[in-house]
Amino acid sequence: MKVLHEDIIKHWIPKELVRLQNRVDYANEKGLRRELDEYLEQRERLKKPSEQERLLTQSPKVIPEVIDID
Repeated sequence: MKVLHEDIIKHWIPKELVRLQNRVDYANEKGLRRELDEYLEQRERLKKPSEQERLLTQSPKVIPEVIDID
């Protein structure tokens, strides 16, 4: 489970950085200051190695599905 989570996050981070950059560009182009600040903050936080490490080591909560067999 942990290896799968790490693999997913390692592939998600670059895609999320591209998505955030596109949002930054759009917000800048349209003059959306509040959104621009939010996206810039998210992008800078995700670029930090400490944040990436936190995401990689954070274990996802697994919620089992309860099936009622009658």
